[in-house]
Amino acid sequence: MSVGTPTTAGFWIHVATDGINQHSLSEREATHLYALLSTSMFDAQIGCWDAKETYWYVRPWQADPLITVVAAVGKPNHPSYPSGHSCLSASAAEVLSTFFPEQRDHLNAMVTEAGKFLESTIRTLPPLVRIGSCAIRRWLNVFGTGVAPAIRSEASAPGTGSGKKM
Repeated sequence: MSVGTPTTAGFWIHVATDGINQHSLSEREATHLYALLSTSMFDAQIGCWDAKETYWYVRPWQADPLITVVAAVGKPNHPSYPSGHSCLSASAAEVLSTFFPEQRDHLNAMVTEAGKFLESTIRTLPPLVRIGSCAIRRWLNVFGTGVAPAIRSEASAPGTGSGKKM
């Protein structure tokens, strides 16, 4: 990424592109991965914002005016629970781990690291990052549009995912 800061979804699409190049996926496989990744992240966003609007959990700086925030982060005017970055990151890591199982630990570490950054900027409380990450994985598996189970079955099907040529 050469200019500016990517969105959370943009960051994970960039990670997917790296994986696609490293594993020499075909054009069809890459398109399949991008479609599943994007659908999963959009599902995660819907689930996340549904929870935000349901619980309306205030941000720490809203509850305590003595808390300061990093100027670059600012003061978003929406609930903190669950963490939107954690929801999207957890869903993206799950999809990418299915296509690139050897990278599962690294991808999960990236989700954890992103959560630590959010905690350090006092944008959200530590439990909210963990809850967002865990909850979205459950939501995608149980209440989502069936994307997560489909990813597992499609990625393991003969001729799809994991670098196999179609």
